[in-house]
Amino acid sequence: MANKKNKTKIYAISILVFSLFFWFFTGVYQDTEFSDKYWFIKHKPSIHWYFRINDEDWERYEALTKQEQEKLDRYDEFVNNKLFSL
Repeated sequence: MANKKNKTKIYAISILVFSLFFWFFTGVYQDTEFSDKYWFIKHKPSIHWYFRINDEDWERYEALTKQEQEKLDRYDEFVNNKLFSL
């Protein structure tokens, strides 16, 4: 009986660890031109998972709020020039 509870705890912890690892090291990028979504692997962990940037945002970078600039910087770090096609 106790052995079954231990196995259940181990499975639950394993699923939680895998889910967190998946969340921190993968992401979804949405293409602004065709609205296609691409799954990719990040080069370092980040809590930010979904990346979608409009082209107009780059043109008015200085006029954006600090939070919006950080969002663009994260996009540039994780998506821009980091995607590889097979």
